[in-house]
Amino acid sequence: MGVDCNILLPNDVRVRDVARAIGILMGGEAIRQPFHPPSDGYSILVPGVQVKPSSMPECAEIRINFKAQDAVEHYVLFHFEVSGTKGKRLLSPPSTPLWCAVGTALVKFFGGHVDYNDCDDEATGPQKTVFPLHRNDPSDDPEWTAFQERLMNLGPLTAKDMKAHRKVASWKGPG
Repeated sequence: MGVDCNILLPNDVRVRDVARAIGILMGGEAIRQPFHPPSDGYSILVPGVQVKPSSMPECAEIRINFKAQDAVEHYVLFHFEVSGTKGKRLLSPPSTPLWCAVGTALVKFFGGHVDYNDCDDEATGPQKTVFPLHRNDPSDDPEWTAFQERLMNLGPLTAKDMKAHRKVASWKGPG
């Protein structure tokens, strides 16, 4: 069993929004997908990002695969039901610089808590908590549009982000 980076997100996050945010953070192109007329609204689409059912009913699979960039497919389970978290959502990818940086960015965007190493002493080990600044499940304008713009402006992780998270990751390699 490996060392994981536990990312707890508020219970109002939607799996498709988390998947799109991860895709953007990993360098995927965010595209405005217009709604059908007469609406002038839009939603964000990130090609190469998929959400699929899991063999475990309490989870969904998030898969990120940008064939043009690399042959690596990134995969993480999105847990809908996590004991003792009061309905929070959990991602538990491996504790690598990439996933630690993704966890930090997701928590900054949605709010939540990231524990970079689930095998250390949580009281003293590196971690980050951010209280949500916005609703994560808007359904009407102008909240919907503001949320889509926040997604659009998220931007990819940088080499500086990766370097900063090498010190908190359990595995210090590239991904």
